[in-house]
This record gives sequence, C-alpha cells and structure tokens, in this order.
Amino acid sequence: MRIAFVFVLLFVAAYRSDAQNATTGEVKAAFLYNFARFTEWPDDAFASDSAALVIGVTGDEILRRNVDNVIRGKFAGIRTLRTQQVKDPNDSAGIQMLYIGGTSASRAEEFVQALNGGPVLTVGEVDRFVEKGGMINFLIADNRIRFEISMDATERSRLKVSSRVLTLAKTLYGASKP
Repeated sequence: MRIAFVFVLLFVAAYRSDAQNATTGEVKAAFLYNFARFTEWPDDAFASDSAALVIGVTGDEILRRNVDNVIRGKFAGIRTLRTQQVKDPNDSAGIQMLYIGGTSASRAEEFVQALNGGPVLTVGEVDRFVEKGGMINFLIADNRIRFEISMDATERSRLKVSSRVLTLAKTLYGASKP
C-alpha cells in the first residue's frame, strides 16, 4: 500500500511540485502518462518509427487538458506524446491509448469493441470495465485512486505492461501478481 502511494506521488511530482495538492484529474493524468511510459506496443501500432504515441480521451475534456499538461515536453521511450479527443468509437484510428470516462462511460463496451482487439491500451473508469473487455480500470479504494488490470485483454492486443505498473495494481485479472 505504501509503495503504491509513493509511486503515485512520484507520478504527480514529475510535473507538479506540490504533489499533495493534486486534483483527482491530475493524478489520473499522471497515471495515464506512466501507463504510456511503462507499456510496450508492437511496431505495427504506429504509422512510422517516428510517430507520436497518441493518448485518446473520450467523455472528459478536463482530463484531456490535464493529460496535455502532464505530457508537455515528455516522451514515452523515443516517442513524443500527444492527446486526441475521441467523440465516437470510430474516431480511434491512430491512437495507442484510449481513456473512456465521463459522459462516454455508458458506451465503454462499444468503444472497446470498435477497437477490435487492436494494439490500443484501454483505460476506463467504468463499473466492471475489465469484464467488458477493457484493460485498465480506475477505482477508488481506501480514499485513493487505484487501478485494476486485465492481463488477458492486454495480451490479446499484443501489449506488454511493465511489472513496475503491475505491482501497483489493486487487482490483476488473468495472471498472478508479480
């Protein structure tokens, strides 16, 4: 538990000096940034070797702006990072991560199915998101933002999530915790 809290503070401290005062949206944005940093995508997930890693956000414009602030000037490996607003499940071409929340939460399963098992890391904040095919789901546990991961879903999409992230997950589905 203490390790998870320290990891979250490190996430937030990477872009904000007063980490203890971070908003929920800023913490989630920091998680998304670090999910991008600690996930490996297959080469065919990108249009070229120099293509940016694109984080799509649907249903929560404020979170998209928080993510923009967090990723400004940062990289995931050799790739620059950028965000893209996604309004419709068919608007997800060219993204490598999709956050589904806010007003789009009721359509989470539709968004996941539209990706058709492609190499897109899906992150949600939806009841039973991993049961609906999502990969990472935010939840509140002990008054903290935590997350659960479906290893089966990430493996089907040919994504490799680092053990640095897996050890922080509250729950892992489809695999034993590292």
